[in-house]
Amino acid sequence: MSRLSEFELARIQRMRYVERRAARDVATELGISYKTVLYHAPGDVGAVRTCVRGARVDVVRLRTLRYRDGLTVGATALELGCESSTVQRHAPGWVGKVDNTLLRQAFDASGVRAVDVARCLGWTYERRSGRRAGALEADGSRVLRALGLQQDVGHGHRSHRQMIDAETACLIADAIGVPPDVVGATEDMSHLIAV
Repeated sequence: MSRLSEFELARIQRMRYVERRAARDVATELGISYKTVLYHAPGDVGAVRTCVRGARVDVVRLRTLRYRDGLTVGATALELGCESSTVQRHAPGWVGKVDNTLLRQAFDASGVRAVDVARCLGWTYERRSGRRAGALEADGSRVLRALGLQQDVGHGHRSHRQMIDAETACLIADAIGVPPDVVGATEDMSHLIAV
């Protein structure tokens, strides 16, 4: 197989992603193998790749579009002109999330302990060892993780949460005695649920 020029690579990608042509059609028209086409232009026929690798993305706008405006991953990617994987990296999960900064400040000002909030919400865990093994305890660390006050640890990665589900924000706000709209959430977040 000979090396393809930049022009030929661009032509393959244009035919696949812009013209939405099948890999076999592109291979037949250009006189190259099917595998070569799939190597240089993988994925669905309708995939649009408009983002330049390494381009900066406004993460705040991305999260606003995704979580507050309720756009899907694909719609957010098209709006910002970036890859879907970029949207998934910076705004994973489902729509209907709010920033947890206001809720964290309200929690700190309330003087309520995390264990009391967990008990109010029914968030418990079962003790695994010690004298009280098997007993259900209020899971205060779950509250602290949701508020971004304690690290999430998973797959060797540690991070502090910056967003929280709107429904969870309403529940925590109610438990600490603060109206949901003060912390950036409303009791009716149904407009954010993806269809």
